[in-house]
Amino acid sequence: MTAPENIYALADGYPTIKDADPHGMILYFCQKWGWVLADYDEAEDVIDGLNCTHWTYTPQPPAI
Repeated sequence: MTAPENIYALADGYPTIKDADPHGMILYFCQKWGWVLADYDEAEDVIDGLNCTHWTYTPQPPAI
């Protein structure tokens, strides 16, 4: 199965600080919990601790 173009496998490389949103957050995917929002500075702990396999950018907040 192919992932959408904006979802990246961690096996292909980790996100950089440039991939984080203005608050420093990135979405990571793990089998047990689904999508998990984490600070870029916690990336290694989140990826290893939750066995994350993919990442993506955080969505834009809805316009109010």
